[in-house]
Amino acid sequence: MKYATTISKQIRALAQVVLVLTPVAACTPTSYLPPCPNVFALADARQFDRFRSGGKGTADIDFAVKLDEWSGSCSYKQNGEVWDVTVDVVPTFIVKRGPANANGGAQYQYFAAIPALFPKPEGKQTAWATIQFPEGVNTVQVVGDALEVTFPIRSNEVVDAYTVYLGLQMTPEEIARNRRDK
Repeated sequence: MKYATTISKQIRALAQVVLVLTPVAACTPTSYLPPCPNVFALADARQFDRFRSGGKGTADIDFAVKLDEWSGSCSYKQNGEVWDVTVDVVPTFIVKRGPANANGGAQYQYFAAIPALFPKPEGKQTAWATIQFPEGVNTVQVVGDALEVTFPIRSNEVVDAYTVYLGLQMTPEEIARNRRDK
């Protein structure tokens, strides 16, 4: 039976591959680096409208900001049995000038956070963005400053437990409006 011969050859080849890969599976973190942690934007903190004081209608919008995209990298530094993982994330925002924007500028805060580290201070990094709309321009793309989050992992931990979340720092009212408007 030609079919049985082909199957037995495939089984032998598979066994050889398993034997070759077994030492790789036994590697320690000193011989390989895990992939970077995942980075996600929080849906409720991805965009908001900032209103002038006391305003609630469309005519009262000072500016609107949206987390558009991000890029980043990570690095690992061994410190005994612990690895320091540093994640750098650079966000890009779309900012629109609203009808109530009298000064031609906008200022907002954004963050990168790792819930697994809460409430440790290294679990959340924030930065401010201050922009001035050019004359006659109502929408700008802004590349934010890099946010750097560093955390330790032991050699037996999985880096996937340290997901990084990005978002815009908002007031409780802005968060409630985002959730209500969905």
